[in-house]
Amino acid sequence: MISEQYRPLQDDTERQRWDELLHYAFAGEKDQQQQEQLQQAYPLPALVEPRGYFKNNQMVSACAVLPFEANLRGSKVPVAGLGAVTTAPEMRRKGLCRQMLLCWLEEVRKRNMYLSALWPFSRSFYRRLGWITATEYSQFEFSPSDLAEIPQNFDDHTGQLRPMQAHETDSVNDIYDDWASRYDLTITRCPDWWQRTILTQPRSRVYTYLHENGDGCADGYVIYALVRTNGWDRRMSVSDIAYSDASAYRSMLRFIYGHQPQANEVRISRPADDPLFLWLSGGTVKRQKGVMMRVVDVMRALESLRYPEGLSVSLVIQVSDEFASWNNAMYLLQIEGGRGRVRSYTRDRDGDWDVSLDIQSFSQLYAGYLNPEELRLRGGLTVAADSNILDLLGEVFPERNSFMMEDF
Repeated sequence: MISEQYRPLQDDTERQRWDELLHYAFAGEKDQQQQEQLQQAYPLPALVEPRGYFKNNQMVSACAVLPFEANLRGSKVPVAGLGAVTTAPEMRRKGLCRQMLLCWLEEVRKRNMYLSALWPFSRSFYRRLGWITATEYSQFEFSPSDLAEIPQNFDDHTGQLRPMQAHETDSVNDIYDDWASRYDLTITRCPDWWQRTILTQPRSRVYTYLHENGDGCADGYVIYALVRTNGWDRRMSVSDIAYSDASAYRSMLRFIYGHQPQANEVRISRPADDPLFLWLSGGTVKRQKGVMMRVVDVMRALESLRYPEGLSVSLVIQVSDEFASWNNAMYLLQIEGGRGRVRSYTRDRDGDWDVSLDIQSFSQLYAGYLNPEELRLRGGLTVAADSNILDLLGEVFPERNSFMMEDF
């Protein structure tokens, strides 16, 4: 009799097998000794919770739960990060990964994490399971000299940059929290996450510089690595930059401009609304798809969302979810005073729906990534005969600026 089980790892042997599966999937060019050395030097963040899918007591698939907290409409909400998804090569195309991910969704739902996010190896694969693109970003590539138009001195600037000291992580986090509050889906970073994923990298030395204003208070930071690309060519890869005001941002861009002798290229990913392109005289900017998102529990998500103040409305929303069957339902959403009350709704007893969506479209609407009209044109949203429903949905679920670039 064949037995299958999804669960946390129980001992060092299972953890070794989990590491082997990940090594084969994500770091196959390194030999085992090199990979073990990397794991010792750069252990997993404490936030990462490894999971295995076992067939006859043999781990055949692996993944991880990352219990994040993210900004959404001015509140902190739980978001389950899905990472380290892989299956042993000889066991692929047997539906094992699909079954593991259903178990993963059931777990995070029980833990009251009603949203999930991931970086996909294949968008079409995860789309079939209910995830959908919910953020985008601008990827800039340019020469440091393309920032020459930023003046060396400007009227509101009296600050300077200096290397961050080891004890100043709290200052960097405060700057990040202030900057991140401007965007939805930005992640709250704990000290361990800072140290193991932001301030260090397994392949390059990371430099962190703080910007101080004229009063000596830190109001910005830039984190980057200098990576050799070809011969003597080097790229300045900026992994993170945050600031409290525009003068600090301009000063840090001027700092990047000063790296002409060391780097012939700069690469940096920024929010879609970032003004960096206004200062560039050359280079390229590409609009890129970001993380994929999925609402894990529709009812809990609707109950937990902060709605616009002053809005008093009732809506019947039908959601279809082919993978997570518990979401297949109609929901009566009643909004008053910025909060929502939700209950299950039955057509035979209560009437028909106002709007019907698949789980992918509902997730994009919930995140504020696409507006109702865009979703209707794409075919994932249908409204009842009332012509005002689209406008009403736009008020309930306004478009938002989102940004998530965490590496998981």
